[in-house]
Amino acid sequence: QKVAGTIALSRLLMDYPEAFMVGFSSISSVFGGSMVGAYASANQFLDSYLEQGLSGGARCYGLNWSNWRDTGMSLGLGAAREYLGEMGVRDLPVEQAMHCLQVALNQPPGRMIIGLDAEKNYVQRQMPTLTPVIDLQLFYKVDRNSSGEVIAPLVLSDRYGTSCPCK
Repeated sequence: QKVAGTIALSRLLMDYPEAFMVGFSSISSVFGGSMVGAYASANQFLDSYLEQGLSGGARCYGLNWSNWRDTGMSLGLGAAREYLGEMGVRDLPVEQAMHCLQVALNQPPGRMIIGLDAEKNYVQRQMPTLTPVIDLQLFYKVDRNSSGEVIAPLVLSDRYGTSCPCK
């Protein structure tokens, strides 16, 4: 479903140059996971498709989400929810996830991984090049020079339009 939907949407958007595409992916495409191989593969396809679109100049947002609390696939997590939390995969309340979506769509098009806890060793080992944004709820990959300094600093706007540079 996800692969076919991605292709169908991108074909539809070809006729609308002012449009942009937002792909809801999963951190499973980044981390993998037991018993979610097909799901992780479909999300990796989406990530790769959007990356290819970005390199071709398309306006694409690839959002790799952690869990949305009590929604979709997170409905039956049970004890796995605690285990994922210990690894650094946050369980986002829907309202908080919607705020993250709003912030993400106010950034330049690109790929963003949302809902990880950068304080957890597992996340630090897996994602050493990500820079945290907004209370570590949203991550954005930035380019750095050879000495580790951010080349193009990320600036967010709050709900009132006030710019907030991220460090």
